Amino acid sequence: MKKYAGLFVLAASIFWSATSYSQQVGTIGIGDISYSAKENPDLLPVDNVLSALNDGINSALTETRKFTVLDYAQLKSRVEQQDRTLEGYYAKQYTGPAINQRGLDYILKADVTEFGLFKQKRGDFEDTVGLIEIDFDVIGVADVTDDFSSSVSAQYTTRIVASDTQANQDVIDRAIQQGVDQVVDQVISTLFPIRVMKIADNGAITLNYGEGLFDVGDTVLVYPKDTDLVVDKSGEVVGDAIATLQIITTERKFSLAQPLNGEDVLEKGQKGHLVLTGG
Repeated sequence: MKKYAGLFVLAASIFWSATSYSQQVGTIGIGDISYSAKENPDLLPVDNVLSALNDGINSALTETRKFTVLDYAQLKSRVEQQDRTLEGYYAKQYTGPAINQRGLDYILKADVTEFGLFKQKRGDFEDTVGLIEIDFDVIGVADVTDDFSSSVSAQYTTRIVASDTQANQDVIDRAIQQGVDQVVDQVISTLFPIRVMKIADNGAITLNYGEGLFDVGDTVLVYPKDTDLVVDKSGEVVGDAIATLQIITTERKFSLAQPLNGEDVLEKGQKGHLVLTGG
């Protein structure tokens, strides 16, 4: 997936105390993806929307290289082998030190709460907008994992001169993909936040992500130590950054950055937010 912002960092504690540059790996299963929005069969059948979300989330999580990803069938089989149900996991029936989870760290479930195509007037022109809103939950099923919930809102806008079914479909497809990307961004940045790992005497800053997340030239905003980053639905961080970094080199599992400002207040362990600069 594209190099995305670190979004919505909560208090999920797993993997946060890593002292090396290793990229931790867990197992996540794709649970139920439901649709509670108003149905519009002329736009896109519900089954098609759910299939696109399921495939997109599965693929995007796999591409992060952070997880062993179980699709719905694999997850259900794994759960049934332990004489359990997905509904039981959703209801947190299988918790506590006596529960042996056996190779399952998280389950991701989602619900489409808004979905549509509408027109937006801009002066003498009219844009076509595809919109999707997704509520999702990450259920931590191992003893050391935490739950979190969030919601994303994604839309793609373009100008279509005349009614064009194919063009409208492209708008919807792009909106769905943006929704997928935002969900996966929040999952990754919550469980694996960007962190300042080392501050060299020459001012170079080592971050705990490499070429899988960063490109040279990317900008990272850094926030005070021990602060959880919270974002609104548009992906904007609530609160003020204390420093700005620019990525200068990327390796497989870490990157080096130079401070553009705030170098005097940088500390090991501070969390960062990747600012999208395009495409």
